[in-house]
Amino acid sequence: MIGQDIQQIRLVNKLSQEALGNPQFSAAYISRVENGLQEPSRRFLSHVATRLPYRDEQFYQPGCGGHLIDTLMRMALVLEEMEKRELALSLAEQGVEIAHQSGDPLVICWAMGFQLMLYPHVDPLTAKRFWQMVQIVDWNRANAEAMVRFVKVLGKLSPSIQGEGISSAKSRKHETFTSMSHSLRLQHPEACL
Repeated sequence: MIGQDIQQIRLVNKLSQEALGNPQFSAAYISRVENGLQEPSRRFLSHVATRLPYRDEQFYQPGCGGHLIDTLMRMALVLEEMEKRELALSLAEQGVEIAHQSGDPLVICWAMGFQLMLYPHVDPLTAKRFWQMVQIVDWNRANAEAMVRFVKVLGKLSPSIQGEGISSAKSRKHETFTSMSHSLRLQHPEACL
């Protein structure tokens, strides 16, 4: 599944397999990952993060889909509170699809996390896919506001998504928070006083 995410992100960002892989990974390796024939390594996921262009907050501006994602996710929460689970999940799924169109891993992670908030129990493969996507985010280049939005969603996820049953999830989560904290301190040192 993560291979399809990587392929979609690559295509949205108009990168060939060679351009995404250079200089460390071959196009053949990327093809195997995208087609689900090979599990991506952590090194590869980190490499992808450094190769993707970041658009600051363009995706959150009107006309770029960001407000539509916010609206869909808020509506999904309201429907969830009204116990209309199927409709809520459908709206959240649409939000994730729109987020994928951004080509921005942080927007995708935020939308995936929001969608996962609605699931009381998530299978380990779905949680693993989420954490693999989190590894694609380059926290040093991510916008502070977008990171805060993601952290808010991350804090509302069930323990099963936060890492139960996934090998080394705690270390991945710790690395993610460490990177995010470091990046936020660099971008907004006054907030850390």
